[in-house]
Amino acid sequence: LDPYEVRVAAGVGRMRHEDANGPSDWGNKTDAAGRLALDILSVKAEIAVARMLNLAWTGMARRNTDVGNFLEVRAIQDRSRRLTARRKDENNTPCVLAFVEGDTVHALGWETFGVVRRDGVKMAGGAHGDYYLLDVLRPMEMLFGIVEWRREYETAEIKDFA
Repeated sequence: LDPYEVRVAAGVGRMRHEDANGPSDWGNKTDAAGRLALDILSVKAEIAVARMLNLAWTGMARRNTDVGNFLEVRAIQDRSRRLTARRKDENNTPCVLAFVEGDTVHALGWETFGVVRRDGVKMAGGAHGDYYLLDVLRPMEMLFGIVEWRREYETAEIKDFA
């Protein structure tokens, strides 16, 4: 990320952290300072994935998907972690798993939440109820193809009605 994107991530992460609509998505696993750091980490990952895919970053509003109005991003600090699907995640939504190391973000792969639930390991409890973990992800190259197809489809659809 460039310095401007890092500042944006810090500001939006802080706003998310202070959001009165409820607790952080990370639950109550860490202290307040730790949750703030994780909120900033998440925004860094979203901005980097949006740039990588040449899509709009749409995660500024709490209830939007993170990238391109159709894609979620999950940030991790440890490469051994797996993609998580929670109760609120819609089955057909694709999600990128991103490893964040300082201001550098590595997209590790992606999958839809429905596949995470179908093929992943079910874990009980947590701040948001039961959740599922999956460690075998599709390569990012496949997602690049899907993004390009969506871009062409939307352009064709606009031309059809012009």
